[in-house]
Parts: sequence; C-alpha cells; structure tokens
Amino acid sequence: MKPGWWRKLLTVPGAIVTAVLTALVGAGVTWSVLYLRHVEIQPDDAVKLSVETDPADTAGGNYSQGSAIIPSDIRTHGTPGAGCRGFHSWVADNHGADRERTVVQIVAQNRTDKPVLVQRMRVTIVDGSPPLTGIAVSCTDRRPAAAEPRQLAVNLDAAPPGVEYISGPSKAPFGFTLANGQTESFVVSAFGTRATYRWKIDFEIVVDGVATTVPVGDKEGFTTAAGLPSCGVAPAGKPCWSYTD
Repeated sequence: MKPGWWRKLLTVPGAIVTAVLTALVGAGVTWSVLYLRHVEIQPDDAVKLSVETDPADTAGGNYSQGSAIIPSDIRTHGTPGAGCRGFHSWVADNHGADRERTVVQIVAQNRTDKPVLVQRMRVTIVDGSPPLTGIAVSCTDRRPAAAEPRQLAVNLDAAPPGVEYISGPSKAPFGFTLANGQTESFVVSAFGTRATYRWKIDFEIVVDGVATTVPVGDKEGFTTAAGLPSCGVAPAGKPCWSYTD
C-alpha cells in the first residue's frame, strides 16, 4: 500500500514542498493584511465634504449684500421672492453668476478611526474670460450679522490665487487635524475683479501617512464674474435690478 500524501511531506523533497507552501501562505497572509490595511485607510473616503454655495444658507445666514450678473442674452423669468433667501437660486435659474464675490461654506467630517490632517487648501483657476456683460442684480438683507465659523479669503486675481486665513478662533495658517467623527466648518469668500473666473478647490489631506488630493464641490467648480458696478452706481443706460428686504 502506497504511503498517503501526508507521508510524502515528511520526506526531504516533501519538506521542501511544505516550506514553499508555507512561504506562499505566509506571503498571502501578509499581502492580505497589507491590502486590507490599505483599503481601510483609503484617503479618498476618509473625509466627508459638504458644500453650501448659497450665502443665505451659510452658517449665520448673513447675506448683507448679494450681487450678481445675468447675461444680456437671457430673458429673465421668475422673481427671488421675499427677502434674500431665494436670490441665489433665482440668479442660477437665469444663468447668472456671482459678481466679484463668491461665498462657499465647507463642512469637513472625519469618517475613519484615524486622525485626518487637512494640511492645505489649493485654489486653481480652471479658465478665465472677459468680464461679463448683462443685467446687474443685487439683494440687500437688513438682518443683523450672526456669528460665522472661521473664514478664508481667496484672491482670484492673483497668480496663483492667494488664500488668506482671516478670522476664527485662531490666526494660524490654514490647516487642521480631524479626530474620529470630528467636524470642522469654515466659509470661503473668493474675490475677482479683473475677469470672469471658473475655479475649483482641492484639499490636500494625509491619513496614516498616506497623502492625497480631494476635490471640493461640483466637478464644474465655481464661477465668479467681474462686471458691471453695483446697482447703486450703475452707469446711465445700463439695466439694473435691486431688492432690499
């Protein structure tokens, strides 16, 4: 009767085969652990980003002066309604753009059990075009200003766009660490007076030593248009619409 397969493993050739199999299994276990560890800390999934582009709905809800431009070839429809709450969406429905200032609120939340370092916010100009011509529209809300989270100012006219940390609990340069489940909120005000800019925001983050870049907001980015002066000083003959709450 021939010895069983397990007896062959006790021979010298069998011992060699056993060692090879053991090495392969060990390598497989190591690969699996490293692979699972890599998936567990995938930086792209480490932070949940929420973006609010309507200034009336940002933290504090202070929309003291909203200004926009609607292209001259657009036949406007609808109205913003009472107050300034509907102004931003009305402008968007009529293919308008923020005039010289775009306000974006960003809320970042850590979704992992590891600290997430948000070490930099980068603003990139996707494209630029001449100042927009059309109807200057604005809305003034007389509600008292409310407390807002820390704020950043972006100079779109600079090359590259400059980012300045201007308010909040700390005057330190931009950058923070999110603990497990922690949330950080801040408001970005981007200014541009020389052209119509389409621009985007990216976060540079580090999770467990792994660095990556995470886009913020819609893939089309944001639009800030240089254009006509505000309604109060609109040139003679230029159409202008305004609303004061």
